[in-house]
Amino acid sequence: MEVEDYTFAEMADIDFFYGRASCNACEARRLYQETFPNRRLPCSRKFSCIAQRLQERDTFIPVIEGRGPRTARTVQQEQRILAHVAVNPGTITPRISSAEGVRRSTVWRILHENHCIQVICNVYRVLSRRICLAV
Repeated sequence: MEVEDYTFAEMADIDFFYGRASCNACEARRLYQETFPNRRLPCSRKFSCIAQRLQERDTFIPVIEGRGPRTARTVQQEQRILAHVAVNPGTITPRISSAEGVRRSTVWRILHENHCIQVICNVYRVLSRRICLAV
């Protein structure tokens, strides 16, 4: 099983027992099994992998290579993006993303959920027509 197959609580417990066993994965596995007899039992290597992930990344959240850890959206972030569109309705999502320091997909979702995406789609259509006419 991959590390991502474990819940945060399970990974925290695995890391706790790894530390309690002085980084001895086999001993940590034995202690974990004694404490949680009804839980699935990870192999001893999983204890060291989870501890290493926490040490390297400071989080159990998976990191996609080339990107930072996933971040939660905030109300303030959503309000800033909607205000940006209200002031500059012709702004395209990559520019909003860059200005607000969030991923394009986050901007797109916020606009879509707030029924603003039609405005952005119309801007893209106008821009693409201008490009076609210029060529």
